[in-house]
Amino acid sequence: MSFPTSITSFTSPAITDYLNSPSHVTQHSTVNVDLGAVETKLGTGASTPAANKVLRATGAGTSAWGAIVNADVDAAAAIDYSKLALTGAVLDADLAGSIAAAKITNTAVTLSDTQTLTNKTLTSPVINTPTGDVVTLTGTQTQTNKTLTTPIVASFYQDAGKTKLMTTPDTASDTLCAIAATQTLTNKTLTSPTLTKPTVNGSIGAYTTDSDAATVTFNMAASNVHTVVLGGNRTLAVSNTSVGQPFILRLVQDGTGSRTVTWFSTLKWAGGTAPTLTTTASKTDVFGFLCTSANNYDAYIVGQNL
Repeated sequence: MSFPTSITSFTSPAITDYLNSPSHVTQHSTVNVDLGAVETKLGTGASTPAANKVLRATGAGTSAWGAIVNADVDAAAAIDYSKLALTGAVLDADLAGSIAAAKITNTAVTLSDTQTLTNKTLTSPVINTPTGDVVTLTGTQTQTNKTLTTPIVASFYQDAGKTKLMTTPDTASDTLCAIAATQTLTNKTLTSPTLTKPTVNGSIGAYTTDSDAATVTFNMAASNVHTVVLGGNRTLAVSNTSVGQPFILRLVQDGTGSRTVTWFSTLKWAGGTAPTLTTTASKTDVFGFLCTSANNYDAYIVGQNL
């Protein structure tokens, strides 16, 4: 088949023209060639025209009336799918298998409709106008009926006035103490605690050995039991006592003995007179005291010449 390189220009003969002007054979030959070219381009076979359809190639040498599908649009044509008025369902075949049929059986998501997405993952979404209060990383906000799964809490307030700040433990093995729970505290120092009728089993109090000096000061913040070896005649003093605090002092004579002391004030001894120390070398006298008010103490003899 020889295809024409341009559209054929036919000369229609006048009624008075002879059969050879233009040539009858030439007219027939030209028409036959052009009709054959048209059939070759459009295909062959029976086909009934249909409304709103186009005659499209369906195979080598065949054609049929049908709709244009996405596969018919060559990529080089630069025709977007959005430019096509799709009034029916988008078929999997229309997209060359890029979208599985199971994925397009439900309602399509549009740009402007109000729709609910279920079990969808949004990667880096941009939310322009959210409704409700947005929880920020640094803002002070109240969350109601929210469940925090494995939150990291560095510190928190124990009261509504935000005056009691508690810092959470910084090691994985630590446990917070509850107010009402029964728990065991290990290696803890309680500074000025208030204990209401506690049960103390096998208590071991601190025992302080003080250094000898011209003035020996017993620090009652260190412990309630103190001992000192007197290396000479000494002046005794106490510090950091609290009203109601009892304490014991052990006064030990050195190897020489005959050491005396000047007591701190104000002491209230039985009978109003301070006892005489044992002066025998290496002997011990033990005295007990109770702080009754600031710088005032009841004084007791616990034992002498021990």
